[in-house]
Amino acid sequence: MPGFGLRTRYPFAMFGRHPQARSTVQITTWNCARKSRDKILPAVKALRADFALLQEVARPKETSPSELWIGTDPRQGVSVIAGDGKQIRISPDYDGTLRFALPVEVLGAFPFQLLAIWMLREPVHYVPNLVAILDCERRREDRAKAAV
Repeated sequence: MPGFGLRTRYPFAMFGRHPQARSTVQITTWNCARKSRDKILPAVKALRADFALLQEVARPKETSPSELWIGTDPRQGVSVIAGDGKQIRISPDYDGTLRFALPVEVLGAFPFQLLAIWMLREPVHYVPNLVAILDCERRREDRAKAAV
């Protein structure tokens, strides 16, 4: 489905090399624009990314260890979906202060931090919001190995 998602490859070298590491991590981001979760997820899964970061997506009906979701409205929030065999959890130091920024720990042999952001113009414009989110995340521990 052209034009509906962004698929990016991040070199693992930015996280430090490991002899058994693949050369890239595939991350897809998609603003679902409140579309039906049932219509969006098959297309997202077809991209076969290591991680899918979804904005304006409804809360999942069932919890899953491969998907994390935050939001103030069950019809729209931020979700991170881990691909096959990936383990994720919400960062233990997440306090909910940043409503639409989801800090995620990727677990396993090559751990790193992943920050999923849904940019809104509220309470201020996009750039000040992003600066506030990044400033808050910068102060957290162990952000040397992070993807935003």
